[in-house]
Amino acid sequence: MSSENYKAVKRTLWLIMAANIAVAAAKLALGCIAGSRSVFADGVHSLADSFSNILGLIGIRMSEKPGDRKHPYGHGKFEIIASMFIGIMLSGMALKIIAGAAAGLRNPPPLDFDMRKTAVMTATVLVNSFVAIFEYRCGKRLGSRILVTDSLHTRGDVMVSCAVLAGLAAIGAGAPHSVDSAVSLCVAVFVLFSGIKIIKDCTDVLADSAAVDSEWIAETVKSVDGVIDVHRIRSRGDSSKIFMDLHIIVSPDMRVDRAHELSHELEKMLKARFGEATEVAVHIEPDDGRHKSGGRQLG
Repeated sequence: MSSENYKAVKRTLWLIMAANIAVAAAKLALGCIAGSRSVFADGVHSLADSFSNILGLIGIRMSEKPGDRKHPYGHGKFEIIASMFIGIMLSGMALKIIAGAAAGLRNPPPLDFDMRKTAVMTATVLVNSFVAIFEYRCGKRLGSRILVTDSLHTRGDVMVSCAVLAGLAAIGAGAPHSVDSAVSLCVAVFVLFSGIKIIKDCTDVLADSAAVDSEWIAETVKSVDGVIDVHRIRSRGDSSKIFMDLHIIVSPDMRVDRAHELSHELEKMLKARFGEATEVAVHIEPDDGRHKSGGRQLG
């Protein structure tokens, strides 16, 4: 990611954090005033979004440092580590909410909800909807995993808030107050699964799982003139930056300058597909007669 993109990501995170703090404060206050566990749980979820923005800013600050002798591949994984902490934090908060919801199911607390409080909840849903769309689009445009990941939390927050509103509407229509704790439990389970998914995705990147489809790469590379075959395709990283290396088989009669030119063609082609930040290492090997030609051989 370029330095300009890093700056844009940080500006976006500051704006999103301000919105998340305002939404979280409104929900937490409303949950305490009305005595609603589900609204309070939703507020905790929104507060977690604010914490995730802070962790994202820390991760971006560390990951934007250029590569050095100790970190020749750069510091980009600090953003992934920050995302993993977000997942762990969400999972921990979800477990705490589940415990409170279980207690509420046994002894439902009284609720004090009216149209004004419902209007506040509706306003937070609208704010979160705008935030989720804005952050996701910025994340895709800037190639930032932290923004895309965080936008998915906020999108989930919108669905959770809608579920809370539905539960409050049911109570207003005469349903028992235990519905509030039941909705709170559903919110917590949703948050827990969100946290687990984030942890899994981040673990895949940190464990250097394949970042691209090797079969697609093989078919595409073999269609290039001069490439007889390709093997040992490896990739790692994430959508913001992919590291890839592959071995191509060429005619033993191919000139060195042509082989060098061919490797640059492949690098340019793969960067056009996966982004300019992609780093590609192409290893040239002469054909020993055991490979079937993929493209038209050039000398």
